[in-house]
Amino acid sequence: MLSSANADLAARWSRLRGEQPTLRIRDAATTLGVSEAELVATGIGTTATPLAADWRSILSEMPQVGRVMCLTRNEHCVHERHGRFEDVQVTGPHGLVLGPDIDLRLFLGSWKHGFAVREPIKQSERLSLQFFDGAGEAVHKIYATDETDRAAFDALIARHRAEAPGALSVTPRLPTAWRSLAFSRSRRARRTPSIVPIRKSTSRDCARLGER
Repeated sequence: MLSSANADLAARWSRLRGEQPTLRIRDAATTLGVSEAELVATGIGTTATPLAADWRSILSEMPQVGRVMCLTRNEHCVHERHGRFEDVQVTGPHGLVLGPDIDLRLFLGSWKHGFAVREPIKQSERLSLQFFDGAGEAVHKIYATDETDRAAFDALIARHRAEAPGALSVTPRLPTAWRSLAFSRSRRARRTPSIVPIRKSTSRDCARLGER
C-alpha cells in the first residue's frame, strides 16, 4: 500500500501521463520536481519490484538471460547497446562487462537502488532492470528484448527481489551551479595553507611582550 505522499505523487504522475502520453519518465520526474526513482517506486506492488542490493550477483547472472538492450542516459546523450553480457567481472565497487557487443565499465559504489520494472505497452509489457544512485537518478538500465530468455530473466528477478524493502530514501543532488560553486570553494580551501607564516618580530614587538 502506498503512503499518502506516494499516492499523491502517483496521482500527479497519472494526470501528467494523461496530458503528455509520450513524455519520458526522466522528463516527467523533472516536471514533477522529484527523482526518477521516486516515480518508479510509486509502482511497487504493481509495476515495480525492489531488488536486493547485491549488484555483483545480479550482473554475474546476466549472461543467463541471453541478448538484452543496455541503456545509460544523461541530459546530453543516450548510450544504447544490444547484445549479451559476457566476461562479467566484479571486484569491489568496480564492474566490467567485456563482450564484443556490450562493453561496460560500471562504478557500483554509486548504485543505491534497483528495481525490476514491468511497463504495460499495448498487448504486452516492457521488462527491465533499473538502477539508481543516491539522488534517485538512473545510472543504468537493462531491457529485455524479443531475443531475451524471459523465463531466465523472470527467475533472476525472483532470486534477487528484496525480501523486506524499506521506504525509498533519496538525497537530492545540488543544482549544477551550486555543485560548481562547492567544487570551486573546495579547490580554494585545498590551496589555502594550513599554517600561516608569522611576520618577523621587531624590537618594538619584543618590548610590548615584556610589558605584559
